[in-house]
Amino acid sequence: MGYEAIRLQRPLAVDDIVSVHYFEYSSNYYFEGECHDFWEFLYVDKGELDVRAGDVVQHLKKGQIIFHKPGEFHALSANGVVAPNLVVVGFVCHGEAMRFFENRVLSVGDSGRALLARIVEEGEAAFSTPLNDPQTMQLARREGAPFGAEQLIGSSIEQLLIGFIRRGADEAAAAAKPTSLIRERTQQEFIDRVSKYLEDNIAKRLTLSDICRDNLVGRSYLQKIFREKTGGGAMEYFGTLKIDAAKRMIREGTHNFTEIAALLGYNSIHYFSRHFKKVTGMTPSEYASSVKILATKNRVDTSSFLETSKTANYFPDEPFQLPFTNHFGVQFRNASCELAISRETYAEIDNKSSFTKGKIYSDDYCQKHRENCLKNFDLNMNFFKSLSHQEFEEAITTFLKEFPDFFEIKLLTECREVSGYYIMVLDNFCQAYIGTSKDIYKRIRSHWSTTLNFDRLIFGNVNNSIIAIDCFKALDTTRIFISPSSDTFSREDEYIKAFPSKFLLNRTSGGRKESFADAISSGKTRKLL
Repeated sequence: MGYEAIRLQRPLAVDDIVSVHYFEYSSNYYFEGECHDFWEFLYVDKGELDVRAGDVVQHLKKGQIIFHKPGEFHALSANGVVAPNLVVVGFVCHGEAMRFFENRVLSVGDSGRALLARIVEEGEAAFSTPLNDPQTMQLARREGAPFGAEQLIGSSIEQLLIGFIRRGADEAAAAAKPTSLIRERTQQEFIDRVSKYLEDNIAKRLTLSDICRDNLVGRSYLQKIFREKTGGGAMEYFGTLKIDAAKRMIREGTHNFTEIAALLGYNSIHYFSRHFKKVTGMTPSEYASSVKILATKNRVDTSSFLETSKTANYFPDEPFQLPFTNHFGVQFRNASCELAISRETYAEIDNKSSFTKGKIYSDDYCQKHRENCLKNFDLNMNFFKSLSHQEFEEAITTFLKEFPDFFEIKLLTECREVSGYYIMVLDNFCQAYIGTSKDIYKRIRSHWSTTLNFDRLIFGNVNNSIIAIDCFKALDTTRIFISPSSDTFSREDEYIKAFPSKFLLNRTSGGRKESFADAISSGKTRKLL
């Protein structure tokens, strides 16, 4: 008799994944809603959240999950006080058993949390698309992803779904093993009790002895249970709670970093910063910047696309045309416009002055001024060609080592309403520009979309004027570094002086209101040979 295979039944089969997200939202986050043709679940890992599913509003707390069926409108909002952490996963599953999840809010236990962690972990490994990007509409496979990562995502979702459906049966079966059930429940109650103790004492500098004494437990048992339930020791868990609290405070925006360090029992802001980076992989400033994009109201952010087309004065006022150029996350229409500096588009001369409002210059004067501008443009370009790209890169490296709060960004949209300092790097010209603003996004955008009036095109005289940053276009900027800070302008001059002047486009020292003549005499221009 030959062997016969039996085809496995798969009442819940997940073969298609749409999205994998882990969001750390601000306390005032609001998403106005959407509907789509696939299933999606939302799990509250931290904090609280109001979720609209159809006509019903549900208040979700930490540890709860909600499922949205295909075609169901859903929206969400934070409560303005607590900053939530969410896992959001979109997937395709047509099994009849999925009806179980309609109109349900469920609690997630230890096994479910482990599966959710696996989904997020494998999602990060399988796809190059950032997990915290709300604009993601299509996942991109990561080159060199670990073997079977995508399959593990699907199987983990299936296990999660099956686990929920079988929970009732599992609980009934567990009643036949009371000893095991009681032991598990007792251990979980112990973990919950100690966890609450640690949360209540988050501002203190507890030791392991303190925890054991106050909870009437031996050191070995405490560590054993915590390692079994959390994967680490009690002190490691306590440190994680502190960092989670710090992240929440940063997103809520109610305290500065120094205040947060004090509130959480750190000896100094420096120790707090080191611990924060050790746990999260980024500094508090980097983290504050990274979550700004998540404060947008819509998952798909089209504001930068529309805004750019309306405000950039070198875009013609006509309907949108393809093709588009995506530069640092900003959409630019490159039909009939220049996105990089050129001699032809450098100087637009009119006969009105920006400084003497209403003054009219003669046509002859404007023509001569244009000739001088173009001569100055050529002198600058020749100067840039004489510079060493290796020295320029070394200058940037040295600067970043001296000021480690600066970090590179890939998406300018991350800087919406972020105050602090920025460095625009123009690698093709061996030049950088250091600036500061209350809104870095808007300020850099203004550099890219501003055409200077002609009396600013030459700053000094024809032979020594440094070309203005606002004369360059969007694609001339190849790298951007930022240092978020609420204390703008105070350190701008320090940063400018720390960078070799031959590699800087800055015309004046930072934070000063001197006149053009004073700026020239202070040495902030250079002779171009």
